Amino acid sequence: MAFDTTGTLKYFLSPPDGSRLYTNINADSVTGELVRNWTEDPHDVRIEDVRGKEALYKLDSAGFQFGREAAKHTSFLDDDEIQNEYYLESIDLIKKVTGASSAVIFDHTIRRRRPGESDDSPQKRQPVALVHVDQTTASAIARVHRHLPPEEAPSL
Repeated sequence: MAFDTTGTLKYFLSPPDGSRLYTNINADSVTGELVRNWTEDPHDVRIEDVRGKEALYKLDSAGFQFGREAAKHTSFLDDDEIQNEYYLESIDLIKKVTGASSAVIFDHTIRRRRPGESDDSPQKRQPVALVHVDQTTASAIARVHRHLPPEEAPSL
């Protein structure tokens, strides 16, 4: 029995003057508001319940896939622990699932709902309530060059 639903997804609407979108990622410390030059564009979207059909979704065709792998690291409170424990665990899983010979994790963001608090520092990041991507094509390429040795970056 499927339990499809409809949800409102909020997209970005570009500034009418054609300028490049921006959002300051830290909220204003006085107002608690994010400074931005765009508006939200809500769309009602059917969200399909794929329970029982997980095997139809593969990384190569859908960009994601389902799996079951219990994490050994579970606290997600300390950045050093995450980097020293969870990164290694994640790299092993990525290599196992994809067949990759190596994987590089370049950073992470811990996000927690904090009602009444401003999202004004990296330690206070809240969930993002908008449809978005974290990297543009250009910024993804720049990340590769920033985090890999110069002799490896061109081959990716």
